[in-house]
Amino acid sequence: MTPRRRRGRIAPRAASGAAPLLVAASLGLAACGAATPAEPSAPSWRAAHPDPGPDVQFRDAAGVCVITVRYPDEAPGEIVVEMTSFVQQARSPRPAAPPAGRVVATSGDWNVIVVSPTELHLLTSGALFDYRAATC
Repeated sequence: MTPRRRRGRIAPRAASGAAPLLVAASLGLAACGAATPAEPSAPSWRAAHPDPGPDVQFRDAAGVCVITVRYPDEAPGEIVVEMTSFVQQARSPRPAAPPAGRVVATSGDWNVIVVSPTELHLLTSGALFDYRAATC
């Protein structure tokens, strides 16, 4: 912009409509950048299935273990039982009879069943989820 004199003051020359467009565009961009991303919501199963207790906790899988979790909206990605992490590996239809193993916890209509030191099942009303011990 080239300044011009007007009654003893220097005033900038008005641009031919470019200034209002620049202001509008910058406000629009600022509004886009100011939007905050939505926080991830808790999975739908979480409200009906709280952690069974201090020795058994349901978690989202972390680190490289996230890769194997295929059904995070249906069951926890990771179940910690007495400080051992088990990560979701597979899902199958609910069997007619509960699988063999030791039931270590119940949450709602879910049973957490330890099969071996490295294998765990989560029996839900509609499926059987397999978990394997892992270090994430």
